[in-house]
Amino acid sequence: MTWLDEEHSEWMREIKRRYRCAQSRAAVKVNSEQLLFCWISGGPVGEQLRAT
Repeated sequence: MTWLDEEHSEWMREIKRRYRCAQSRAAVKVNSEQLLFCWISGGPVGEQLRAT
């Protein structure tokens, strides 16, 4: 492998690592928002079910 190939490989590994980190952060944010939505909307839904 030449120096340029090694540098390119390292650069690609770093890009992939950053991409995976961004995916993980996005998934955590989406899951948090979904959980909050379910928690907030669950109260009124539960009250409606108990009332019927």
